[in-house]
Amino acid sequence: GRVNSILLSSNDGTAEIDTAGDAGNSGESSSKREMLKFAIPALGIYLTNPLLSNIDNAFVGRTVGALGLAALSPATLCIDQA
Repeated sequence: GRVNSILLSSNDGTAEIDTAGDAGNSGESSSKREMLKFAIPALGIYLTNPLLSNIDNAFVGRTVGALGLAALSPATLCIDQA
């Protein structure tokens, strides 16, 4: 598609160029930015839980051994699926 450049004047006399497409798309691009502000931290939280479970498994496996891993595995499954 064609990208339109719109010259906007701000209060302090400087100029900015908006290349969002047309004037109607500027609201759409800001809503995408707002969505990403929410989605990226949520994705980080979503990916952190399995990472921490793997760290727990590694720590318990090294310090306690197979018996500790056998006790930890069902608890990890229950917590990760909750």
